[in-house]
Amino acid sequence: MREPPVGRGFKSHRSHLRNNYFYLLIIFHGVPALRVAVISSEDSDVRASYRMLLNIIGVPWEEAEEIDPTEHLLAIIPEEAKLTPLVVPSIVIGSSLQRYFPESRRVADRADVGIAGIKAPVYNIYSAPGDKFEGLPASFHEGNILVWFDLFRGAFKPLKDGSYSLFPLIYVYSRLLLKLMSYLCRRERFPLVRKMRWPHGFQCCISLGMEVRDIGKVRYLLERRQLAGKVTMLVNREACENASSKDLERVSSSLMNVGVLLERDLEGVERLYDRISYLRGGKVGIRVNRPLGNFHRIRENLLSLKPLYTSVSTIEGDILSMGSPGPVAEQPREIPVALVEESISTFPADLCSMERCFPIVVRNRDFLMSILSLNCWISDFEGLLSWSEARELSSVDIKYSGRELEIESSSRADGLVLEIISSRELFPKEKMRIEGEKGRYLVRVPAGRSKIGFSVG
Repeated sequence: MREPPVGRGFKSHRSHLRNNYFYLLIIFHGVPALRVAVISSEDSDVRASYRMLLNIIGVPWEEAEEIDPTEHLLAIIPEEAKLTPLVVPSIVIGSSLQRYFPESRRVADRADVGIAGIKAPVYNIYSAPGDKFEGLPASFHEGNILVWFDLFRGAFKPLKDGSYSLFPLIYVYSRLLLKLMSYLCRRERFPLVRKMRWPHGFQCCISLGMEVRDIGKVRYLLERRQLAGKVTMLVNREACENASSKDLERVSSSLMNVGVLLERDLEGVERLYDRISYLRGGKVGIRVNRPLGNFHRIRENLLSLKPLYTSVSTIEGDILSMGSPGPVAEQPREIPVALVEESISTFPADLCSMERCFPIVVRNRDFLMSILSLNCWISDFEGLLSWSEARELSSVDIKYSGRELEIESSSRADGLVLEIISSRELFPKEKMRIEGEKGRYLVRVPAGRSKIGFSVG
């Protein structure tokens, strides 16, 4: 198969196809489905990374071998992506720059070591990119955005900020990627629609757990209906072995989510898991605090039990993941999370920004109540996974003619909010509540199928 042209020939070929793209817009009276195309990477780690980033962002997207100008409003070219003509505005990332723009001086000189994946730069996430993208490792070139480092390869590196909070760069880079996509859409005068990450009214999630080493001391919490759906009670082996029959009955009948807590190693995990799952009448989750040994091997052993979810924090504290496993051979779905020390004073000032997820496991009642008072979405581990999976399975189809915008959603998540980023003013056709401001609109969609329409100013 003949490879697509690159360099100067590629430029003229792309310009010709882009002209045809706008001609097609006139013929079809709009793009049938405004989706983001991601050209498939040959690197499996990169593929896993962009799938997670784009699911965090929540834009309608698909992995493709080539770009279809009648289906895609923009494209993302990740590291080690296959060559394809750039017929729509594209974001070209890291090592792919050498394939798509081999004559670019910056690529030839390799002035930024980050392009080889050596360095994962941190930038000012609060400054909106301008035409020159000042302060950002990106530039605008021939209608495309060039990102001068391996973004997806660096997304899972930990970011250490002062003495607190280790969280994956995936939060920073997902925000960067959203900014770049928003910039291209505004420039091309297309709306960008995405699913907000948390339910209506919240920008941040705290998945809350409490370590239980003596069931008798938390019996009053197990009986509080107000805590149902907000806290996971994580019971360790000693608490289970020393509990009275009445305390075990409270664990069995409690409306709260209950899980297994392990310290350092997996000794006795099968027996403890079987006992807790028997009390609860079904699968439960497992949390391991600072395990000894290989992280991936430990989680493989946990998945052999087929738990409802897993939560593992490493000794370094910079890897914490939760997953809802399928068959043992399958990779569990993961939710990237930020680790926070057990002190309110150590929380980042921008706790509610970047739509982060913070898992917090407390050891005492006072700290538990202080967390519950925060203006965040508080959920137990099971509720977090259920919401995230329902959001991911919720579909959004968009049609845009230049004069009208139509969004058809099929939501499985209660409280799902759509964010519409548009350089043109939108006027709803039906009576509906729209939050936000000019250029950024927030629309809450009901569970099930729904359709909303806008006239475009």
